[in-house]
Amino acid sequence: MKKNLFVILAALISCIAVHAQYHVYMTNVDMNVMYRGYDNKFSISVPGVSNDKVQVKATGATVKKQNHLWLINPNTEVRSVIVSVSAEMNGKMQSIGSQEYRVKNLPVPSAYLSINGKEYASGSNIPPSVLTNPATSLVVSYGPDALLDLPFKVTSFVATIKGITYSSEGNKFTKAQLKVLSKMNVGENVVISDIKATAPTGAVLRLAPAIYVVN
Repeated sequence: MKKNLFVILAALISCIAVHAQYHVYMTNVDMNVMYRGYDNKFSISVPGVSNDKVQVKATGATVKKQNHLWLINPNTEVRSVIVSVSAEMNGKMQSIGSQEYRVKNLPVPSAYLSINGKEYASGSNIPPSVLTNPATSLVVSYGPDALLDLPFKVTSFVATIKGITYSSEGNKFTKAQLKVLSKMNVGENVVISDIKATAPTGAVLRLAPAIYVVN
């Protein structure tokens, strides 16, 4: 009986050892994307090899290292980029593998009124206390649940309040706008239009209007 138990345990340990030598690599093909004009951030490592011995190259893109990340920026005209990884092992550079990525333009962001980390999308009912708070700002982003979080900067906008338009340089309501906003009634609309913002790429964006209902 003890002999049989030993054989069973030996077989089990052998089975575990065989499975332990394999690695599983998974990727979401639908998300296999890079964006043009943007430093796409990659965390790349090779098990058992220090980061200073890892080399990353890309066809159709520029590659630079920033701390523990690799920043890969596709050329403007390419539709795909192939990223290749090599590593120095036993004194020689060896190819580890490569991966192809589709290249897309950055999606168009939207404008939101924001205060204390909360964003109000166009079409939202909004309390008067938010509209009249000097800390409220107009931000441009992909929304609170987006995968991308890029530093867009609002440079100007126009607010239509009680049928009168007021211009603002920057991302906040002016004193004149705040004064009129304080006199708004429940059910009235505030329309923010002619929104201009700069993207991380330096491009100037003109965004769709945002409409709010005072509640």
